Amino acid sequence: MGFELINRITVKKDGVYLSTHSSNDSSPYYSHRIGFLSDAYAEGGQKELDKKIFELLYTNAQLRGKHESILRYQEVWDGSEGLEIRNDCRDKIEERYLELDSEDRRNLYIDNSSQGIQAFLKYKQEMQEVMFRQLAELCPPAREKKIDRMQKRK
Repeated sequence: MGFELINRITVKKDGVYLSTHSSNDSSPYYSHRIGFLSDAYAEGGQKELDKKIFELLYTNAQLRGKHESILRYQEVWDGSEGLEIRNDCRDKIEERYLELDSEDRRNLYIDNSSQGIQAFLKYKQEMQEVMFRQLAELCPPAREKKIDRMQKRK
C-alpha cells in the first residue's frame, strides 16, 4: 500500500490544492483541487484546514520538500510538542484497547457490533479529533500571500 507524498499546499479562490504523487509510482507531482479540504477551509478557515492536513498526515500522507506551504506543518508534526501530543494520543488509545476483553480485541476489525468495540472505536475517534485540534493549535499562522504592486495601486 502506498501513501501520498505532498510537496505543496495552495489555497486559491476556488479551493485548496495539493501537489502530490503516490509513493508507489514514478510519476511527477501534480496539483489538484481537494474537495474535503476546500470544504473544511470554506467552513472553518485556516485552523479547520490545519486539522484536516494533520488528519491526512496521520492516515496516509507524508510531507516532502521545503516549500513554505508545508514547512509549518512539518515543524509541528516532527517537533517535540507535536511528537508528545501524538504519543500521548497513541498511548491513551492503546491503554483503552488493552481494556477490551480478548474476544473484542480479536474481533475489532472483523465484527465491531459489540458494545465494547463500539465504545472503543468512538473513544479512538474522539482522541484523534483532540490530537488533530491540538496539533492545529500549535501550527503557526499561514503567511498571507503578497499583494502585487498593481493591485495595491487600485
